[in-house]
Amino acid sequence: MTWTTTIAGIFGVICMQFIPLPKWKFLLSLTALGLIIIGVDLIAVLQMTSSPNKPFLLAGALIGVGIGYFLKWFRLSLTINDQPSFLIKPKYKNSTNPATTLAGKITQIGGLLADPASVEDIEKAETRLGITLPFELRTFLIQHDGTTQMSDIGMWSFWSCLEITNYTKHTGKKHFSAFGNEPNQNIQLLGDRLILFADAMMHAPVYGIYVAPGETYHGCIFELICGSISAHSFKDWTNLFINGGEDGLIH
Repeated sequence: MTWTTTIAGIFGVICMQFIPLPKWKFLLSLTALGLIIIGVDLIAVLQMTSSPNKPFLLAGALIGVGIGYFLKWFRLSLTINDQPSFLIKPKYKNSTNPATTLAGKITQIGGLLADPASVEDIEKAETRLGITLPFELRTFLIQHDGTTQMSDIGMWSFWSCLEITNYTKHTGKKHFSAFGNEPNQNIQLLGDRLILFADAMMHAPVYGIYVAPGETYHGCIFELICGSISAHSFKDWTNLFINGGEDGLIH
């Protein structure tokens, strides 16, 4: 067994931890397997100036995917008195009973909700950002000050009062470039008005609400990576999250 086979196996185990098993996608698994083999092959070529043994690469990747698949199920199934152990994330609960609230959905897909934020915590966040948080977001924070652990499905994190920030502070850019309501419409929004409050899949998509009363896009939720409008209000975004939060992308 070569070092490339070992690397392929390790990548297989890691990749399987990011595939949502309750919504198992065979094609996604094959794609991950192919990317592992191609990636390790490229690394080997760069390091050794020759391509490694393909059967060994395939075997290593398959073994890694198999081990990763088992570990994923094992981690999801372990509980102690219906509470997650310190080694695992919460089990996906109540999947047969549709969630009706933002907090309920977070719990359902395996997230851990924080204790309520105080009014003082919220006011400090508003003072720091120079804005008034939207009513729906304030309501959620008063109930739960974000999440203390990302969800097992979709890897969602909802930010606490201390973590909530704006686009400018987050990226150092004064303006946020996005797509508007019209086809092929490019818009420039004030970065310090775009308030970031949640992300999924470890900051792959990050979501922010535009707080600029009187402007066209006030109250709209934007997704930072694509620069697209995710929803036209926090309420609409919450409904989309409740119905499809497992996918990790709200649009």
